[in-house]
Amino acid sequence: MCKGEEVVLVGGGNSAGQAAVYLAAHAARVTMLVRGAGLPRRCRAT
Repeated sequence: MCKGEEVVLVGGGNSAGQAAVYLAAHAARVTMLVRGAGLPRRCRAT
């Protein structure tokens, strides 16, 4: 469903990490939004 699309994952737990690894093989870009103690942080897996 997301082949070649940009995907945004919200969360930083184990499940979100596994999803990012899986989706990186299919999506054009995977962006994870992880909220820390301060401002939200963004990490990209391409």
